[in-house]
Amino acid sequence: MTLPRAALMLSICAMSASGCALIPDPVATGECQGVHLGKRVEWPISEDGSWLGREEPDRYGNGRVWVQLQYEAEGLEDDVWSFGVDIELMRGTRLDEANTTKLVPQGDYRLGPQGESVVTEWSGRLWTAEGSKGGYFQPGRPVEGSVTFETVNDLYAEGQFIYRYLNGDTLTCTFDAPINGF
Repeated sequence: MTLPRAALMLSICAMSASGCALIPDPVATGECQGVHLGKRVEWPISEDGSWLGREEPDRYGNGRVWVQLQYEAEGLEDDVWSFGVDIELMRGTRLDEANTTKLVPQGDYRLGPQGESVVTEWSGRLWTAEGSKGGYFQPGRPVEGSVTFETVNDLYAEGQFIYRYLNGDTLTCTFDAPINGF
């Protein structure tokens, strides 16, 4: 009787191992669409540069939560490879229904929530040959925006943000970003 039991265990292990190999690691999905400097654009999200971050909870059970998003903006500016945002959320944030925050200019590179919000900080970021730096591409910082989180849990953050510029350009950027470390 030991031989069939061993064969059964080997079969289960073999099926599990091959089944696990078929499940790919989660990657970020999304894109930025709209009008930039009068031209229609469609920029994909960077799979490697976009994620949900969570730190270990503090003694009250709330850890730091943030989302980093990066979009590959072809033809944006000569020295700019991509752009994105760093979004800081309230400690311990988890959402299972839509939550929208209006964003207004605050400081040099930041947009911030207008009123109470799960979003505590929003900063623009550019990636160039010299590396990452704060800022916005032409036509500059948006005059307003909004961010909607559909879901924020232990595994991913999903939603969209909208930038509105003084010159009338509008970009709508979607994201589904997995937890960092997958």
